[in-house]
Amino acid sequence: MVKVKARKNRFGHIGGLVTRAANSGKVDIVTINDLNYMVYMFQYDSSHGNFHGTIKAENRKPAINDNPITISQDIFATIEKAGDHLDEGAKRVIITAPSADAPMYVMSESYEKYCLQ
Repeated sequence: MVKVKARKNRFGHIGGLVTRAANSGKVDIVTINDLNYMVYMFQYDSSHGNFHGTIKAENRKPAINDNPITISQDIFATIEKAGDHLDEGAKRVIITAPSADAPMYVMSESYEKYCLQ
């Protein structure tokens, strides 16, 4: 099985959920930013409980279950910046931070519009 490679920018609650979901074995998180906060929030999430695996910072990278992840310093919250990922081969880019020009979808309000795209 070929795993999907994903980059994660920022690490708030949504970033934590995406990273936990990615730990299913089908996705490899390969890039992330905000190391110290990321390690702490992932290990001790007040909403979703403690992570049942290992997470540590080593060699200036987080390692989840001994899988090192590159730290990104870029912010991709516009269509142009997020489009760079598409140019590099990503099939979809989901912007979870406020964006000046990308459409916003709310699960209870506009989920159907997202599914149609």
